[in-house]
Amino acid sequence: MLVSRAMSHLSFEPIGVIESCFPARFGTPRQPGLVPDAWAVLRLRPELSLADGLDGLAGFSHVWLLFVFHKNESRRALTKVHPPRLGGRKLGVFATRSPHRPNPIGLSAVRLERIDGNDLYLSGVDMVSGTPVLDVKPYVPYADALIEARADWAEAPARALEVRFDSTAAKDLQVLRPQAEARERLERLIQQTIALDPRAIFLKGTVANPNPYTDRYGVYLEDLNVVFRVAGGEATVVCVEPASAHAALKDSSGTISRGRYK
Repeated sequence: MLVSRAMSHLSFEPIGVIESCFPARFGTPRQPGLVPDAWAVLRLRPELSLADGLDGLAGFSHVWLLFVFHKNESRRALTKVHPPRLGGRKLGVFATRSPHRPNPIGLSAVRLERIDGNDLYLSGVDMVSGTPVLDVKPYVPYADALIEARADWAEAPARALEVRFDSTAAKDLQVLRPQAEARERLERLIQQTIALDPRAIFLKGTVANPNPYTDRYGVYLEDLNVVFRVAGGEATVVCVEPASAHAALKDSSGTISRGRYK
């Protein structure tokens, strides 16, 4: 079927922008719901006067967000990609949720915590701060939860790492989040994020060379830089500091590595 000239080029304006606990791609979950304490606020653009469009949405526990992979630096459409969990095996891009797509559009089902004016407060998100959102739709269980569906290789990932805080990191958290509730929430966010092992495959090394670039890794969460080491199946958080200070951190092998998000 031929595409009409009117449909050959489409353009859309974002209705809002995401502000989330993930300032950078590295560490951002690859799917929604994997980090339940991951928070975000979708701020609808006030000049579009869309607040009335939210009437009735508060009765839904979850929403679908249609958004743009604005951090996708690829300038060409890929037809084959390397899903991180398949150890180098290639698949067609339409059999994956890779951000490297002909149209860099993402779709996530996230929990709707509350609505305040033009702002939607969300949890279980997998989006970087600054993500443009194109549309919001209610998650409808009878139509969207297909219990008979199959997903081939795409099974829920296991928590790859046990996460603990050393004494220095524990003291850092006391200083940076003196209120117990805020500190406990941040601890959960750190544990849930690092447990998924955000490192790219090439950063994990081999048995013969377990740390090919560095033995220290950093992930930005909220306004903080969280530094951790990995040994076997355990990750140890060794430092938590304001993100603005991370450039001063060095170790015996050089700089802290943040890896690449795929």
